[in-house]
Amino acid sequence: NNPTYCIEEVAEHAMAMERRIRGQVWFSIATVLVLWGLARTLFGPLPQNPAYHLFADLRTCLGIPRAGDVLTNLAILAAAVFGLALRPKMTLAPDERAAANLMIAGAALTALGSAYYHLDPNNMTLVWDRLPMTLVMMPALTLILADRIHPLHARYALWPYTLTGAASVLVWAW
Repeated sequence: NNPTYCIEEVAEHAMAMERRIRGQVWFSIATVLVLWGLARTLFGPLPQNPAYHLFADLRTCLGIPRAGDVLTNLAILAAAVFGLALRPKMTLAPDERAAANLMIAGAALTALGSAYYHLDPNNMTLVWDRLPMTLVMMPALTLILADRIHPLHARYALWPYTLTGAASVLVWAW
């Protein structure tokens, strides 16, 4: 019957939930790192097969080498522009806004990075194809977790997951 007690109880529950979600985020990252370390120990480095780059289109169109692969990135750029146009109409919780914004920016950067890679496909340009993809995939994962598990994932998972994803590409490149 004491309203103060109820408010304190709700606040305590909210803080416990935040601790639990933060713990889940860091536990998932630790698990991925342990599994990566185990795989790295068992199998050593897994280099990119040079044949991976052979899928590239060899035609030139309007002076653009490998035009079929380069120009398909216009579709990804169109998706980013569409997302940007829809962004003001999206119904998002305040904690989800950063993830949505990063995903849209990541799509635009993916179009540019992928076009750059396809102009001259090799391991070094592949980094600029893969790195922006993490800026799409990690916010998407964060939004899925926020939707399906708990909304606090949008607050606590976005940056740790995004940095872990970006680091995975940089470690591969190194």
